[in-house]
Amino acid sequence: MAKKRAPGAGRKPRGEFKGKSATLTTRITPETRAAMERAAQKSGRSISQEVERRLIDSVRNERNRRSDVRALAEAIAIVAEKVEIATGKNWRQDAFTGEALRHALEALVRHFAAHGTRVIPPKVEEAATRMLPEATERDRSPSRVGEMEAFKVITMIEHFGGRDTHTMVMSEELYRYMRILRDLGSGAERTQAALQEAQAALQEKERRR
Repeated sequence: MAKKRAPGAGRKPRGEFKGKSATLTTRITPETRAAMERAAQKSGRSISQEVERRLIDSVRNERNRRSDVRALAEAIAIVAEKVEIATGKNWRQDAFTGEALRHALEALVRHFAAHGTRVIPPKVEEAATRMLPEATERDRSPSRVGEMEAFKVITMIEHFGGRDTHTMVMSEELYRYMRILRDLGSGAERTQAALQEAQAALQEKERRR
């Protein structure tokens, strides 16, 4: 005779959300169900945990991000897809396509960004003076500010490279960076591989002389 399962003795949840007691009943299409099953299998979560993670991400993005920033992110995604269609290559794997995407994104932001005389914001001036008493004009330039903020984000993303993230307890912000690394792959590793490939090609060229 089969043993009766004790109350609360079900399967342990495969994911970060504990103490789930509230219910949400809804009907979805078989295609959506299949997509969620694939996503859950890929992430190592249960379907319930995968659905909750995606709901939380969606709600947080709408709550924490302005509509123009969300629209820019969507436009960037569309442009990336269009560039890949035009070249027939993946922007992370093909140098030509990656360069084409960089110029495409510059054109996109230039079109929708503010125009006119550029005035250094007081916050930038204050930060430059505080960090670098001898700050130059370049340290106060839009390119420098943009580069520095990009490098901060890159550092946070690459921080998770080679780490076992399944055992890590992290904040929602760190989870976002970890997920970006998972989906983009390490840019540092790609750069290193490209340098090694170039060096090997140079050595081969020298050997044939």
